[in-house]
Amino acid sequence: MTLEKHSKIFIIGTGTFGLSTALSLTRQGYTNITCFDRDSVPSNFSAGNDSNKIFDSPQYIGEPDLPTRIRLEAKHDWLNDEVYKPYFHPVGYLNAAMSEKVLNESSDVTNLKLLKPDAELLDTPEKFRKYLKVFTGELPGWVGYYMHDDEGWVHARDSLISAYNACLKAGVQFVFGDDGYINKFEFDSNTNDVTAIVSKSGRL
Repeated sequence: MTLEKHSKIFIIGTGTFGLSTALSLTRQGYTNITCFDRDSVPSNFSAGNDSNKIFDSPQYIGEPDLPTRIRLEAKHDWLNDEVYKPYFHPVGYLNAAMSEKVLNESSDVTNLKLLKPDAELLDTPEKFRKYLKVFTGELPGWVGYYMHDDEGWVHARDSLISAYNACLKAGVQFVFGDDGYINKFEFDSNTNDVTAIVSKSGRL
């Protein structure tokens, strides 16, 4: 089947992937997109409905694999796209433990030392308090690394709402409630392609 710009496109779920996919498709010129979800945006069933999510820049050597490419594209949007940019807070990222032995056993730290040699070593209470003033105790044995470049957190819930509003503006249709709660698919008996979706309310 050839997908035309006016082809009917159904997206099940209006969480992080559903909304970002719908928005991306509208920007590619697709004009007939409908999203379905049992809850309105931000959905209580979406993992993206959260006040914050950590964003750490991808670390890789050579040609990035698919998950890394997705993260690189996401990083570009968090830094540049007006739909997402206001909700990204590049405050840095700190990876720490209560002992150097425990810290060094982390695969994240092993990769960090290899791929981010400019990460700042924090090995005294004063260095920790430079970035986390709430750490007022003695911090015995604590050691960690602080990364500055494009690291931080995103306000996930607000970015979902922003993407939803951008989708509405672009003409995406939304179906919520029992009509949007898709719990069954119908298939072509010969090709096994999906021919219809069925909602909890029974609507096709």
